[in-house]
Amino acid sequence: MWEFFKGGNINIGIGLISFNHLSLNHDCINAFLSILKSSNKLPLNLPNGKYLFEYQKDYGKPFKNLTLEVKNLKYIEEELQKIDYKFKMPQVLKPYMNYCGVEYENYSIAKDYNGIIQLLFSGKSHNISENQRKYLEDYNSFNKNLFYEDE
Repeated sequence: MWEFFKGGNINIGIGLISFNHLSLNHDCINAFLSILKSSNKLPLNLPNGKYLFEYQKDYGKPFKNLTLEVKNLKYIEEELQKIDYKFKMPQVLKPYMNYCGVEYENYSIAKDYNGIIQLLFSGKSHNISENQRKYLEDYNSFNKNLFYEDE
């Protein structure tokens, strides 16, 4: 996602993070989705995904106060492991949150691909601090001509 911000006039990036839910119990999945949903205070108001978790329900109060922030990721993982010991936070989530300030938007199940949940996240360039930017590599593809070879 960072590559697009550095390219120029793009202020918002959107990307997917795969979350393999297939071996988890329904309560754990619902609790995780509830935490994600309650975490975004300024959503882009994107439409719901085409394929949603068929057993989806609002998990209720216990997780409403947990928000998806880097400082809470380990705690959230531990709490969800109390529901299902197999729960693992998606590995790329922490670096994306640390370096790109991504926020959860929505999800869909990739029924026509691998059948797992695809979490949709957005990142806004103004949320990436100068300190975060120094850890991100330069991306030069916007300086290359995509249609013609260099002469």
